[in-house]
Amino acid sequence: MGNHEATLVELVKFPEIGMPRFIVNGGGATLASYGTSTWAPGEPLPIPAAHVTWLAGLPLMHVDLHRVYVHAAVDRWRPLHRQREQTLLWDIYPEDDHGGHGDFHIVHGHQQVAEGPVLKKYRTNLDTFAWRTGRLVVGMFDDEQPGGPVDFVEVAGNHDRVSTGGLTT
Repeated sequence: MGNHEATLVELVKFPEIGMPRFIVNGGGATLASYGTSTWAPGEPLPIPAAHVTWLAGLPLMHVDLHRVYVHAAVDRWRPLHRQREQTLLWDIYPEDDHGGHGDFHIVHGHQQVAEGPVLKKYRTNLDTFAWRTGRLVVGMFDDEQPGGPVDFVEVAGNHDRVSTGGLTT
């Protein structure tokens, strides 16, 4: 789960306070993808309940033998089972932070770098600002080999029309 998914789940639970955060974090584009540009608390949400339920059930991180996959960041000083949701969904690594958590390589996004991906010694940032640049980069990892990606797949999409919370640029 990432911060955008969390803001949608929050919106359903707390419509009055969740709406501003949802819109600021791409909610306009989400509503548009469901065929509407507006929604007001008290009205039925134009997003199927099954979609919201699925999003609410997404894990905050995935751990395999060599890596931790997370939306935003991991606090290296906290055990993995005691990570804060705020960190996993919203934090940004300082530029000089090479990441890692014990023996684990961290794979994340959330930190938009158009010319990415960004490869550090113990972490990989795959966020290439795709909603703006049209470049989506997927990391390929070898389950038998620790560390960063062994290759990348890049998909170039149309970035001429980008929706940013109801404003089209």
